[in-house]
Amino acid sequence: MTMPDKNLARKTAACVLALMATVAGATMAQSDGLTPVSLRASAPGSTARYDFGETSLLDEPQIVHTFRLRNDGTTPLTLESLVPSCHCTTALVEPDGALPTLAPGQAASVRVSIVAEPYLTGTLLKSVAVYAKGIADPVATLEIHAVLRPSVVLAPEALDFGTVAAGQSRSLTLTAHLDSRLLSGGTPPKIIASDPDIRIDASADSAAGPSRAFTYHVTLERDAALGPVRDLLRFAPTAGDASGLSLADGPAVSVTGQVVGAASAEPTALAFGVVTRGRAAVRPLHLEARDAGLWDTARIAADSPWLTARLVPSRSARRTLEVTLSPAAPAGSVQSQIVVALANGQRLRVPVTAYVSTAP
Repeated sequence: MTMPDKNLARKTAACVLALMATVAGATMAQSDGLTPVSLRASAPGSTARYDFGETSLLDEPQIVHTFRLRNDGTTPLTLESLVPSCHCTTALVEPDGALPTLAPGQAASVRVSIVAEPYLTGTLLKSVAVYAKGIADPVATLEIHAVLRPSVVLAPEALDFGTVAAGQSRSLTLTAHLDSRLLSGGTPPKIIASDPDIRIDASADSAAGPSRAFTYHVTLERDAALGPVRDLLRFAPTAGDASGLSLADGPAVSVTGQVVGAASAEPTALAFGVVTRGRAAVRPLHLEARDAGLWDTARIAADSPWLTARLVPSRSARRTLEVTLSPAAPAGSVQSQIVVALANGQRLRVPVTAYVSTAP
């Protein structure tokens, strides 16, 4: 008869007790709402992810979760830094922010907070790398995953008028679905365009509820200027809801198109590129009209004080427009346009861009 090995029995019992303690600890960590993270100096690089689930930033303007970091190694571990993946994420060791030294078996709580853009939608994944003294790689990475429901949806995301003949108008339809909490009244929130040749009219909305839909008719006016149509449609600034959100910070819809008529520019837009501040820059632009007489009483205007333009004298229907960027133009981006009013009343619009640099 074989006698039982008492040492083996004791080892087996110890392993079972250790396993039970580990399971109990994990259950306790889950029950108190904290995500457990195991740290080991000998095996850095573990990743712990908390799935926040689906939410709206109107419901959760700040996404917060706490991780419980425990030193499961055999040597002390001194936390050195917490490095977020972006500026919208912060991490703090509770309760006072002090980075502790964790003895084997000791734990610390790290609170991770995410303050996202108010109208951000889709999948959100942010992380915090945990570094310990004397270890090059992160000993752990804390991740928070969430799916953000949109509070504002504009459809379609882009509008294209296509090619429109001078003297004609064209209308397109835009639909806005908004969370009712973003509305201050029953009237449709105003959507605006920076291009004065674009008119936007709102119609009645759908029945009241947690989400409301509005229809907008976007019209390119009959007397729109010749040339490219490039704009962004946005909600007009508002006070927003009780949280202070403004719809103007929400999504925008791009608008494109081309108006053709008695004259055209080549290229359709003028780009100076990078220009050194303090130096005048001149760029030519080729214009062509159906009739040379259209240039006889042409008037030229720029909507930037740093731009001037003149037509080079010629009897031809093909003319050169010299555009000058003033040496006094301030550093930074210049976005403007030049409008040439023709003898027949049509207007030719040429967008102009430049970047004024202070570098020699």
